[in-house]
Amino acid sequence: MQIKNLTDMFRPVENSENRALKNKVDRASRDESSPKGDRVNLSQAAQLYKAAQQTAQDSSGVRSDVVGQIKEQVADGTYKMNARKTAEKMLAQELALWGKNK
Repeated sequence: MQIKNLTDMFRPVENSENRALKNKVDRASRDESSPKGDRVNLSQAAQLYKAAQQTAQDSSGVRSDVVGQIKEQVADGTYKMNARKTAEKMLAQELALWGKNK
């Protein structure tokens, strides 16, 4: 059994099938009718998500109307805080940080 001729089969550059494929790819890339550059089409859901994400990034995240209302109530002395609700939310946040459910 001779092994010396087997090495030629495993050289992809010199293999005739690979050369033919490389030539075909080269011809296709030079073809004038082939599109230039990459193209991406987003689904409608992806476009909606992108618009929502952009809107969220553009907003400051502060509801100035609510903040203004609360400031007025605090200044007037009419703001009533619900201590129980505040404590429940604080506890829920703390438990969430430690991975425990309420």
